[in-house]
Amino acid sequence: LGGYLQLFSDRQFLSSLVITLKYCVTVSAFQMILGLSLAFLFTYGITRFRTLARTVTFLPVVLPIVAVGQLFSKIYDIAPTYGLVNSLLELFGLEEYICAWIGLPQTALPALCVQDVWMTMGFYAIILYAGLVDVPANLVEAGRIDGAHGLTLERYITLPLMRPVIGTALIYSL
Repeated sequence: LGGYLQLFSDRQFLSSLVITLKYCVTVSAFQMILGLSLAFLFTYGITRFRTLARTVTFLPVVLPIVAVGQLFSKIYDIAPTYGLVNSLLELFGLEEYICAWIGLPQTALPALCVQDVWMTMGFYAIILYAGLVDVPANLVEAGRIDGAHGLTLERYITLPLMRPVIGTALIYSL
C-alpha cells in the first residue's frame, strides 16, 4: 500500500494521469460523434458511391500505425519545409499560427488526438452503421406515421434501439 500512496502523491504521475484522461475522453468522444455522423451519412445522405465512401472511410483503420505516424509527422512538419497544416495556414495568411504542432506542449496533445481520431473513426463508423442498418424499418415507419421526422425520429426511435451497439463501440473506444 505504501507504493500506491507514494504513487498518488507524485506530481509527475498525477500530471500524466490527467493528460491520459484528457486524451481518452477527447479521442473517445470524437470517435463516437464522427463515427455516428458518418453512419447516418452512409445510411441517409450518400446514395451513389455508398460502398466506395465506406471503403475510403475504413481505409485508415487498416494502415500500419507506423505509416500513419509518418504521414502525420509530414502533415505537421515545420522544417525543412512546411507540412500540410502550416502550408495551409501560410496560404490563408495565418502565419502567426504556424508552429511545431507535435513539438509544443500546448499543441502536441490535440495534434495526436486528431491523428488517432482520423485513424480509427472508420472503425466506429462501420460498427455504428451496422447497428443503424439493423434498426427495424417497420418501427421507423411507424414513427414517421406518428409524425416523427428528422432529429426527432433519430433521437426517440433510432438511437434508443442502437443503445447496445453504441455501448459496445464506446467500450471499444475506451
